[in-house]
Amino acid sequence: MRELKKELLELLKEDEEFRYAMIGLLGLEDTRKALSKLTRAIGKLATAQARLGKSVEGLAKRVEELAAAQLRLEKRMEELAAAHLSLERRVEELAKRVDALAAAHESLTKRMEELAAAHASLERRVEELAKRVEELAAAHLSLEKRVEELAKSVLKLTDAVQNLAREVGRLSETVGFGLKDVARFVVPGWLHRHEGIEVEDLVRRFFTVEGEEVEINLYGEGLREGRRVYILGEAKSRIYGDDVWRFYSAASNVAKLLKGGDAYMLMFGFYVHPTAEKAAEKLGVKLIASYMR
Repeated sequence: MRELKKELLELLKEDEEFRYAMIGLLGLEDTRKALSKLTRAIGKLATAQARLGKSVEGLAKRVEELAAAQLRLEKRMEELAAAHLSLERRVEELAKRVDALAAAHESLTKRMEELAAAHASLERRVEELAKRVEELAAAHLSLEKRVEELAKSVLKLTDAVQNLAREVGRLSETVGFGLKDVARFVVPGWLHRHEGIEVEDLVRRFFTVEGEEVEINLYGEGLREGRRVYILGEAKSRIYGDDVWRFYSAASNVAKLLKGGDAYMLMFGFYVHPTAEKAAEKLGVKLIASYMR
C-alpha cells in the first residue's frame, strides 16, 4: 500500500497530464458530492421555507389581531381616562360633602348636649309639675263640689232673671216711657263710649227696597274718626236668634242703598237669649241690653 502511494506521488510529480487528470477526477467527485449535499440542503431549505411561510402567514394574522386589540385597548384607555376624570370630580364632591357632614355632626353633637341638659331640667320640672298636679287634683275635687253648689244657685238666679225680664217686658208695655224711647236715650251714649261713634239722635225711618217698605226704628247718621257711619237698629224687648236673622236680612237690603259710609247694625232690648248672641256674632250685629252702660 505504501509502495502504491509512493508510485502515485511520483507520477503526480513527473507526469503533468496524469496530475491534471487526477485533479479533474478528484474535483468532479467532490463536485458531485457537493451537489448532492447542496440538493439535500436545498430540499431542507424549501421545507423550512414552507414552514416559514406558514409561520409568516400566522404571524401576519396575529399582527392584525394585535392591531385590532391595540385599537380596542386604546379606546378602552380613553374610556378609563374619562371615567377616571369623572371619578376625580365625584371624589371632590364627596370630600366636600364629608366636610359638610362633619360640620353638621359637630353641630348635632353640640345640640344633643344642649338637649340632654334641657331634658334633665325638663325632668326636674315635670316632677315639680306632677306634685303640683296632685295638689290641684285634690283642690279640684273640692272645687267640683263648690261648682255644683254654684250651678244650682245659678239655675235659681237664671229663673229669677227670666221672670224679672218678663215682668220688665210687661211693664214696658204699660209705661209711657217705652223701649224705643229708652233706646234713643241709651244707645247714643253707648256708641260714643264703646265704639267711638258720635251720633246726635236716633229716629224711625222707612226705606223702599225693591218696591217694598222697610222700617228701621233706630236710624241715625254719625261720624267715627271723620268717616260717616249709618246706624241701623231695632228695639225689641226680648231678642232671640230668629229676630236677629230677620233684622239682619232687612238691614242688609237697606245698607245697599246707603252710599259714602259704613253701616253699623245693632239691636236693643231688655232680654237677650243665647241663640241671639250666637246669631249676632256670626252676622256682625251688635246686641245692647238695657242694663248696659
